[in-house]
Amino acid sequence: MFGPAPVATSTIHTHLDASWNLRIAGVEYAPIGYGSFHWYVSEVGGDRWLATLDQVDERPVAAAYEIAGKLAEEFSFVRGPQPGHGGRVAVDIGGWWLTLWAWVEGDSEEWNDAEPQRSLLSGHLRSLHDYRGVAQQSELTEDWQVTGRTRLTELLAGAGDNRGPYAGETGRRIRANRALVLSWLDHYDRLVGHVAGEAEFVITHGEPHARNVVRNREGLRLIDWDTVRWAPRERDLWDLGPEVMWRDDYGRDVLLSPEAMELYRLQWTLVELADFLPGLLAAEETTPDLDIAMREIRSYLPHT
Repeated sequence: MFGPAPVATSTIHTHLDASWNLRIAGVEYAPIGYGSFHWYVSEVGGDRWLATLDQVDERPVAAAYEIAGKLAEEFSFVRGPQPGHGGRVAVDIGGWWLTLWAWVEGDSEEWNDAEPQRSLLSGHLRSLHDYRGVAQQSELTEDWQVTGRTRLTELLAGAGDNRGPYAGETGRRIRANRALVLSWLDHYDRLVGHVAGEAEFVITHGEPHARNVVRNREGLRLIDWDTVRWAPRERDLWDLGPEVMWRDDYGRDVLLSPEAMELYRLQWTLVELADFLPGLLAAEETTPDLDIAMREIRSYLPHT
């Protein structure tokens, strides 16, 4: 996240000392990324780490990170968490999961259509999807529920009379695009009904976009594994761009479902709406994270 951290840096330092065998030289808050809070960690001797904080909520984050640790033992392209005392990869520090990750040097930016990384990534994803070395877990299995859907439908029925810095524009966009979003929800349900009966479940990352891929001279490393799930492979493929750019490297022996591709494209939009809209309406002041959310809402809800 880009805004202030919910836990003091000194507290992060204390828990890193208690749970991992590090010779810590320094801990510095890093306002980077979206969805998690981060700290740069340096050790005596020069080793660098990234500490991450995720809220303990309905998402099975700790279980996902456990799977990421097992995948990292199998695949060099997986950046897995560093086990702490007792082999635990996530430590609960008062309602927040603290994890530690090796620092990976490299670039993580949006790529151009001409760049070859897209094809290389698709080959890594095929290896991940074909892997059967970890038993499927029910809490990490796709159920196609849109997190926050109930609140989203309530907002579509009436956004209320909020007075914050984002509330006016957000409310106008909700009202102007209400029919559009309701049609998306109906279409999403129809797609789920079609895809669920024929889906093959494989291990998926969930968000293998360019910002979650670190590129360096050694190749690609896939980071941010809190979204790992067993799901149709299209969950990882819908956002890779035109198939002509990556299909050969992924392999043409597997049939892909256009309906599943569309489902996951639409799921991404609905989840972001359900995540961003309540926070924008309730906000009492502007923040860098909410500024990002407002820009996304403008792209999803064009009518004012």
